[in-house]
Amino acid sequence: MKKSAALRQVWEENFYREQEFIRQVVLRHNYVTVATRVIPLPTAPSPASSPAGATLPTSDENYAFFRQRANAMRLLQLGLTFSDEGGNLPKDPMTGERYTWEFNVKVAKSMDEIDAVFRQHLTEKGMDVDYNMKNAIHPDVLCIGLWCMDTLMKERIRWVVFSGWAAFSPLLNIMRAEEQLPERREAFLDLVKLYFPKFYEVRQLMSGCGLSGTLEETANVLGAGVTDGEMFNQAGPDSLLTLLVFLGLRKRHFGRGIPEEQANLIMSIS
Repeated sequence: MKKSAALRQVWEENFYREQEFIRQVVLRHNYVTVATRVIPLPTAPSPASSPAGATLPTSDENYAFFRQRANAMRLLQLGLTFSDEGGNLPKDPMTGERYTWEFNVKVAKSMDEIDAVFRQHLTEKGMDVDYNMKNAIHPDVLCIGLWCMDTLMKERIRWVVFSGWAAFSPLLNIMRAEEQLPERREAFLDLVKLYFPKFYEVRQLMSGCGLSGTLEETANVLGAGVTDGEMFNQAGPDSLLTLLVFLGLRKRHFGRGIPEEQANLIMSIS
């Protein structure tokens, strides 16, 4: 299964227009696939070693490890792909073109937060800091926009992610206006279920089918992918690829539908 979609780049100047467009899209396309691109903070502590040892780490230990990593990141891009239950993307009635979205987010809430060390760090990562801060979307505006898109806390919306902690963590930090995730694993899971009442994690579904690997590796196994010309390692195309992998898994391994007990689970944490 291969699909192509035009990438709608969203910046501050066209954010409200795209927000209103999406409000109409979700009326008929209630599957929302999320991918994120983050950037590490220069002053963040080195991530702890992945839990290992003679015994398997507990869910709490896994969460502590993931929390440390998530707290050391800032959201840079949010990719959203919308589809109906059959996997059909929203289509332009005039051109027939189908879409996926990529929201570009300011790396800081104000220039005051970007000192010389942070600027050098971002520049070394290949970012044009001045362009980002001038043209990207303020995190608080993105938070309000997600509410206005009429997707959060909606039972009818089906969220799809490749990795639950990687997709939801930066969104929760933005929506809660905090830079730290809750210390307790149960509190984190409660927040995820509050904002995203019904979701499917592709990694969790893969584990039940005897599959493992990266998003791209799994797409190759399933014969899913985007057509030539799409860019990988960007949040928008990654969200489209995540949707295609989800559809491929569902078709090949869950012909009668994904069991209810497979929903709302995050691998290694739930």
